[in-house]
Amino acid sequence: MKKLILALTIALASLQTFAWWPTQAYVTYNRTLVSASVYNHYGRPIICNANVYGRTMYGNVFNGAMWNQVIWPGQYAYAYVYSGYADPFIGGWANAHCTWYY
Repeated sequence: MKKLILALTIALASLQTFAWWPTQAYVTYNRTLVSASVYNHYGRPIICNANVYGRTMYGNVFNGAMWNQVIWPGQYAYAYVYSGYADPFIGGWANAHCTWYY
C-alpha cells in the first residue's frame, strides 16, 4: 500500500511539473500598436506562450503571438500587433500561459 501511494504521488507530481498555468499579460495600446508584456517574477526561468489582440475603430481584430519564449528571472518578454494609421486601435487584450524551463 505504501508503494502504491508513493508511486501515485510521484506520478501526480511529475504531471504538475510540466503543467502550463495562465499568467498575467500587461497590455498597453496606442493608435497603431498593441503590446503585451509578460514578466518573470519567479526565481527560475520560465517558458511562455502569449497571444495579443487589438480591435480597430472599424471593428477588425488583429492578433499577434509569441511562442516558447524563455524568460529569465527578472526579465520581460513582449508580443506586438500593429495596425495602419487609417484604422486605429481602440482597445487590446492578451492571454499568456507559462511553464518551468527546467
